[in-house]
Order: sequence, then C-alpha cells, then structure tokens
Amino acid sequence: EGTTVEREVPFVAREEGEIIQGVADRVLRIPEEAGVRLVVVDWKTDRVTEDGGGRGLDTAKAGRGGGGSSEGKPSGEEPYAADPLAVQAQEYHPQMQAYRRALARLHRLPVERVEGVLAFLPAGRTVPVT
Repeated sequence: EGTTVEREVPFVAREEGEIIQGVADRVLRIPEEAGVRLVVVDWKTDRVTEDGGGRGLDTAKAGRGGGGSSEGKPSGEEPYAADPLAVQAQEYHPQMQAYRRALARLHRLPVERVEGVLAFLPAGRTVPVT
C-alpha cells in the first residue's frame, strides 16, 4: 500500500485531562520500512510582513477545550528570529504540536512519527514543525 492523503481530518483527543480538538487540512499516511509516518499539513493564509507580523485571513483552529490555543509560545526558542515567515510560524508552533500529539495518540504512533508542516499559501512556502 502506498501513501494515502486525507482531507479535512477532524480529531478529538484527551491529553492530561483536557480535550484537544481540531481539523487538519491534510494528513499524509506514508508507509515506510520503519513503520507508518504521518505528515500533518495546515494551510495558512497569513500575509507576512518584514517584522514577521501581519496575520491575514487565518485563525488558529485547534486548541484545548474547543477554543483557540491556550498554550503559550515556546519559550527560549530563537531559531525563528532571522526569517519573517519563521517568526509568523512560531505563533502556530503550539497549535501544530497539539495536532501532532493528538494524531499520534489516535493512530497509536510515537509523536516522533508525526511531522507537522505549515503551508503559508501567499508566500508559497512551507515551514516544518517538529
């Protein structure tokens, strides 16, 4: 069996007594010799400015308890500083980590086997999230 692609994949998972729910834009299920690997792709319509700001039409879709993400930005992580798009991607880091953990749990995979990718449509670029 080859790679399969699922569109608009809703999920609900419990983590540390809280509910994580969302809709992944695309989930690729890739069979490999080491086992299945998932790639979760989330489209972003943000228009990024030079300082990394400037949200466009998109809003964070996944969170705890059904609202927006209540997790803060990762602390102490500075690899994003040089690239404005990466600065914007940092805002979505908690959301994508929640997607990865939830889908790993639902597919009974280690979280290391689930990759996250933010696809910034206006910029025509992707940013991996691990």
